[in-house]
Amino acid sequence: MRQVSGALEVVPLEYARAQQGNAGSLGAARTAARQAQAELDEATLLRQLNPGGVREAQAALADLARTLDTNGSPQAVEANATRA
Repeated sequence: MRQVSGALEVVPLEYARAQQGNAGSLGAARTAARQAQAELDEATLLRQLNPGGVREAQAALADLARTLDTNGSPQAVEANATRA
């Protein structure tokens, strides 16, 4: 789960840079969010131990992706990343 956590830490930072005009940072934020989703998808043991928690994290990651895709506020990005 460290990989998920690490990827999620990057998302708000890169998104904030994108909001300041750094063109490559939005792509970096999206890539980090996809990486977190991929890592969570591979967490078979966690899914067995805490299926509800995994579902909540997946929903938060979907919300995060939507927020990134719709140019939501940095606060919404931070909240969704934290929730995931």
